[in-house]
Amino acid sequence: MYVKDVMQSVVTTAPKGTPVQDAFEIMRDGGFRHLPVLDEFGKVAGILSDRDLRSVGAVYKDEATGSEDFLVTEDTTVDKIMATKPYSVSPEDSVSFAIDIIKEKRIGCLIVSKGGELLGILSYMDLLAALKQILEKPARESAA
Repeated sequence: MYVKDVMQSVVTTAPKGTPVQDAFEIMRDGGFRHLPVLDEFGKVAGILSDRDLRSVGAVYKDEATGSEDFLVTEDTTVDKIMATKPYSVSPEDSVSFAIDIIKEKRIGCLIVSKGGELLGILSYMDLLAALKQILEKPARESAA
């Protein structure tokens, strides 16, 4: 199985210079934890994670409603808090190789790129979904 078989190829991104407040809202409204950040040439400049947002101490959760909101007191931009050298894989890399990187580096996702061009993102949730399909396949086949 290859990265291209399980990656998300439709990826929301943000340009460098995006206010952290805007990035938080994009991630919250989209329901995802990672936001690739692109430079002025459309190449990956970094990746912003929900952990990066929490590191600036500005995300809070309303315990009564379970919703999250964001407070920021300055005009911080994503390029000031993002990881500037995100780990990446090629779509042709094996899923096993990608899992090894995620485990070893203790990260939540990998950028999928080729020649510096963003092609997708592979998160641990994508890997769990693929594992679930693999585990359910024998049950579906035996029921048929």
